[in-house]
Amino acid sequence: MSEVNLESKISDLSFATKANVLNVKLNFVKNLNDKTLTKNDSLLLIGKSKDLKLVPKTQLTTILSKLEIPANWYSESINYLCPEKKANDDGAKLANRTSISWLNRFSINTISAKCSRYNAPSRAHLITKIVKSNCFSDNQSILVACERRYSIACASAVARAFPLYSSKTNNNESKNPRNVTVSFIYTDNECKSPNPSDDEIACYNAIGESVRLTAKIVDTPCAEMTTDHFLQEIKNVAKELGLEPMVIEGEELNKRGFGGLYNVGKAAINPPKLVVLSNIKSGSKRNIAWVGKGIVYDTGGLCIKSRANMCGMKEDCGGAAGVLGAFYAAVKLVQKFALFIKILISFF
Repeated sequence: MSEVNLESKISDLSFATKANVLNVKLNFVKNLNDKTLTKNDSLLLIGKSKDLKLVPKTQLTTILSKLEIPANWYSESINYLCPEKKANDDGAKLANRTSISWLNRFSINTISAKCSRYNAPSRAHLITKIVKSNCFSDNQSILVACERRYSIACASAVARAFPLYSSKTNNNESKNPRNVTVSFIYTDNECKSPNPSDDEIACYNAIGESVRLTAKIVDTPCAEMTTDHFLQEIKNVAKELGLEPMVIEGEELNKRGFGGLYNVGKAAINPPKLVVLSNIKSGSKRNIAWVGKGIVYDTGGLCIKSRANMCGMKEDCGGAAGVLGAFYAAVKLVQKFALFIKILISFF
């Protein structure tokens, strides 16, 4: 089979034609009280027990009124989910109190405060699971109660729950755009305000976009996320940031001394590439360089991967995807240093 025919076969894959960008707009705001809500919308409140107890009722009074939820229901729910520990309490019963909901319009979920060497104190990995299973409406609000030092991890976890790629048929059938609004309530005593500042909101939005971009590249199978499509994602980021990428690909890699990258991917239909993005600022006092490996699919080369390990090999481009997402967020947020990234894209 010729390369041209093979390319046409790949483009005709059924799951590839089903793929679509999910129509979810994610936005971080300072305060949910300023958002227009109706009784058909829903709110999700997440936090550890100790943080939920510290949420000021004034932060939720307006929201509960808009959703037509009795104010006393919230107080009773917090007492149910976060009871005061007593000497004769049954620990097993307390452990089962993790969530409660009012007609799917207002859900409260508690996060375990236990941590070990296998997870972080923020327990942000649990937030992604909770958000995925508790967002019901097209106009969803999410309120996270946490300490300020954990807010970036929590923001990233929320963003990961709303991927930009999916090849599931039911996702493509949804035509209504979804709006997801996220805010934080800080429970630190030293914080001047329980709500984030404008700079912090800008940080959360930039990080949310970078997380979703990174996840999109990793989630997309190599039949669609070829080296050429990966390059297009890089160009899209460069265009938004007002930058021009330097691209070395194909035979030019070998001529310029990048023999390793060239030989690894020279047999593929889509040639390997080395892409450099630079954010050079006059007067910068620091030079920072990041390098990411972007193997869009790792077959194993001479040592072919086993059947069980083949499915996850599309994730081998995660290093380059992470560097690209981090570059996007850093350039948008910080302008006082020179930042360079090199992305190696190939098929192995």
